[in-house]
Parts: sequence; C-alpha cells; structure tokens
Amino acid sequence: ASSVTAQEDNELQIVATTTQAADLANILTEGAENVSVTALMGAGVDPHLYQPTESDIAAMNAADIVIFSGLNLEGQFDTVFNALGEQGIATIGVGEIVKEAGFIIGGFDLSEELVDVDDPHFWFDPRNWELVTTALAEDMAELDPANAQVYLANAEAYVEQLTLIFDWANEGMRTAPEGQRYLVTSHDAFQYFGAAFGWR
Repeated sequence: ASSVTAQEDNELQIVATTTQAADLANILTEGAENVSVTALMGAGVDPHLYQPTESDIAAMNAADIVIFSGLNLEGQFDTVFNALGEQGIATIGVGEIVKEAGFIIGGFDLSEELVDVDDPHFWFDPRNWELVTTALAEDMAELDPANAQVYLANAEAYVEQLTLIFDWANEGMRTAPEGQRYLVTSHDAFQYFGAAFGWR
C-alpha cells in the first residue's frame, strides 16, 4: 500500500471493487468520521467478467484508497490497478495478504488462456477472512490515523464473529458422514470451503 493520507477537512474516499471487499470496508469504517465507501459491483455480478465502467474509473481516480480482492478475481481491472498505483493512490489487494501468509490454493482454471493460477475464492474459508480483516484494518489505520482506533476495534469485533462462524460451520459440516461430503457446483469456487470443512 502507498502512503496516502486524506487532505484535511476532506472526506476519505474508499472505493471497493467486489461485494466482499465493500462489505468489509463498511464493517471496518462503521463509526469512523469523514469516511465514504463506494462499492463498484452489485450483488450477483461475476467479478471475473466485470468490465469497469467510466464511472468506476472516475471513482477510483478520485479515491484515497482502492480495496480489491486480487489474484485475478477482477480480471478486467489489472491495468487500472497498476495505473492507480502509479498515481499514488493506495491500492490494497486483500488476496495478497492471504497469499503472503501461505494459505492460497493453486490449480484454478480461470479460462483457456489462463490455467493453473491461484484460486481467488479465498474468503470461503473464514480463517482467511480473519487474516484479511486484521491486516486491512492495520493498513487503513496507517493511511488514516484519525480513525485508526475505530478501524482496529471494528476489526477485533468482526474477527470474533468470524471465529464463531468458523467453529459453528466446522462442527455442522462435519456431522455429514465423511464418504458423503460432496458438493456439486457449476463454478469451481469451493476449494477453500472444502479444505476448511472436509468436503470435496
């Protein structure tokens, strides 16, 4: 992340690409002063195929912080993210946080041209989202010191919820007999879910 602090008396503009990134940004900024979160993709949108619109580009160019999932999830955005970084806008790819921690699964087929890349659906293991929550809050606290305590406190409270969700899901999903734990889906997005809860 770049070192960017909002100008005095101006609202800190945060733009998030996916619904997951936007949800987390809203959770972390709850109660923060002079902060605005803009979500680019609505519910039900396929981020692999989503093409950034002119208004998306304008919003990201006006942002102080752009939060994205990364690992090629937003496949049409790569050149945009590079350009934003060159302009000094803080860009945070939360997938890199999980990758650096060593919890990314490989072997995901994104298209005929791009095969055997990192699986970008890391949030299906709540423990990965715990890592992202803590690290993103720390990045945001550094970029916006005025609201640092709000971000860190919100992150701590959310991580507690994620831990409860993981424990609840782990106990429940493992009640199915091991030989019957199969999930059939039209999109290969559940490798992390399967690894976390013992399903194939």
